[in-house]
Amino acid sequence: SSAVIIGDEVSQHTEIGTSAASALAAYRAARARPHLPRPAHARELLAERAISGDDLAIKELVETLYAPLAQSSPQLLDTLETYTETGCSLERTAAALNIHPNTARYRLKRIAETVHRDPTDLRTVFMFRLALVFGRLEFS
Repeated sequence: SSAVIIGDEVSQHTEIGTSAASALAAYRAARARPHLPRPAHARELLAERAISGDDLAIKELVETLYAPLAQSSPQLLDTLETYTETGCSLERTAAALNIHPNTARYRLKRIAETVHRDPTDLRTVFMFRLALVFGRLEFS
């Protein structure tokens, strides 16, 4: 069945084109997630859109996930990087960073508070990984 995609709500008519472009990119990327509930919002396919080369999605991932953490604290970025590279294991993250597991837990909580996304959710981890890659490519 075909995807039904909802674009971003806009407050000015000058933003309609951007919303439509996001929806179209999401429509093309939807085949990567065949079990995505319908209708779906374009943001639900942010990761797939970014992988397919959608510059709007890449920009949104970097601006909403990478940049706030980079501006907040390099420790949060390092913790997130380590956490996602250790299979989301709190204990392995703490050991790799030579910190107490409670410190790692606290940093994950700060990450969640900073970007309003749960770093323990696997779908979000996928988006974080992409944001880290694109963010580091853009800012290094």
